[in-house]
Amino acid sequence: MRFLFSCVLIGVFVLPLGAQVPTGAGLGVDPLRSNVGAYYYMARPGDLTVLVSVWGDVRNPGQYEIPAGTDLVQLLSYAGGPLETADLGKVRLIRRRDGDQAPGSVLVVNVLALVSDPTRTPRLEPGDVIVIERRAGVRFTQEVLPILRDVAFFLSYMLVSLRAVGVL
Repeated sequence: MRFLFSCVLIGVFVLPLGAQVPTGAGLGVDPLRSNVGAYYYMARPGDLTVLVSVWGDVRNPGQYEIPAGTDLVQLLSYAGGPLETADLGKVRLIRRRDGDQAPGSVLVVNVLALVSDPTRTPRLEPGDVIVIERRAGVRFTQEVLPILRDVAFFLSYMLVSLRAVGVL
């Protein structure tokens, strides 16, 4: 009986606490926009903001409403930082033309070089899309090698089975 009562208490009082969404500035998912993907509001109340998107190998990809004047490195920090598989030498910044959905320009940025010269860090504008791709070798080790491992396991299993039956 005590066990049942404890389960009810946990279900009523403890579990709903994990479902609360933080409000205000910070990494909070806006429940009104959550059906369109991840949305993050990173500004303080009253700040002038711009809306940009982050795609690819970052911890929290999605759409970010950030203070005007935010640069690329700050946005990557807001997005939780790049994953260890990210190719930081070829980060693409896609800038849209005013009032047009077609990309206006694509700027390839070496984020690692920005550490030595932060004055070259591009400032973000409304509608910018930042794409961080995986390094080429990482894709092979994470996607192809597991398949080869499974095929090798299957073939060795088949060889052992055929030997046990006496075919080989």
